[in-house]
Amino acid sequence: MTTREARIQSLLAVVLVVCLPTVGVLFAMAVPSTAGVVSGKLIYALCKIGLLSVPLLWHFGVERRRVEVRQPKISGLLLGVWTGLVISGVIIVVYLLAGQWLVDPEVMREAAERSGLADQSLYLWLAAYIIFFNSLLEEYVWRWFVYEKCCLLVGSVTAVALAAFLFTIHHTVALSCQFQLPVVIVGSVGVFIGGLIWSWCYLKTGSIWAGYVSHILVDVAVFVVGWMILFT
Repeated sequence: MTTREARIQSLLAVVLVVCLPTVGVLFAMAVPSTAGVVSGKLIYALCKIGLLSVPLLWHFGVERRRVEVRQPKISGLLLGVWTGLVISGVIIVVYLLAGQWLVDPEVMREAAERSGLADQSLYLWLAAYIIFFNSLLEEYVWRWFVYEKCCLLVGSVTAVALAAFLFTIHHTVALSCQFQLPVVIVGSVGVFIGGLIWSWCYLKTGSIWAGYVSHILVDVAVFVVGWMILFT
């Protein structure tokens, strides 16, 4: 395969992976009618399955490559711990200093009531899923697959920013469906910075484990803030 063909393949893969979660979020959150919400959630689930499947299918079927699972190293795990703690600290400080201007607790509680997240048990189950499972899936998709494809398109250093931007798109769409503009802006900037740091972790270590550990700690901070808003 020529370099040009490899770049075209990488571009197609990136476009497909970026579109899947964006379409899923739009159908799940932006469809107003009751019947539409049901079908929207089905489309969201199908897009989620596609998002998880496409990287492996592309890797094995299109590129005919093997998957190399790299064992976590202590240095990588430590990198994940300190970056995660730094980002988590920033999230908590921003909330404590500016949360009252950014977030209306009543609006948040009404949204939680509509989605069922006003139930503390359900909130904790969702938190556990996002923190431990979804964060691993995102590292697998956005760092292992998307970042590596971006490297072929723009080089490894520029790919850090490009992969972070692509990672931010569907998060911005999701935030826009739930919150007012100040929260959307702050949240999107935060997601982009997280994407930058986790892509950089992948660049430095060559594996997803540093980003995964960092991602876990950051999601813990996010759900702690959510708990403070909803239940205190």
